[in-house]
Amino acid sequence: MAAKAFRRGDKKTAKREANEGKRYKQLYLYEKRSVVERTLASKNSYLNRNQSIDLHGLHESEVEDVLDQYIYGIREKISTGEIASNRGNHRGHCVTIITGKGNNSRNFTPVVKNEVRRYLKENRIGFKEGRDGGYFTINIV
Repeated sequence: MAAKAFRRGDKKTAKREANEGKRYKQLYLYEKRSVVERTLASKNSYLNRNQSIDLHGLHESEVEDVLDQYIYGIREKISTGEIASNRGNHRGHCVTIITGKGNNSRNFTPVVKNEVRRYLKENRIGFKEGRDGGYFTINIV
């Protein structure tokens, strides 16, 4: 709508509609983040968040942001001493990222799992994939 108003030469309407579009985008992003947080809270209520995170139910576009925040949070807790290494004499903190196998995905393609693998490789984070294929284990240093 803003583009049509601009092409008509109605700059005042175009600006108003563009601002309204920006406002709706911000509302959408806020609500999307809220849904992600509620999904994570319900999926992870039974887990120790310092040791694992369950990403079932997330959209592939949400995985990177969630992992960025999760890994940053664990690193902060390590640096402040809130959590200690759980790797014995080794450096770092081992966590499990639960992705599921993709059995309920369209065409049985593991969307979240593939996105987590891409993220870990892209960020050069070493990982081991679970034998059953539904999780990854990483060491956060």
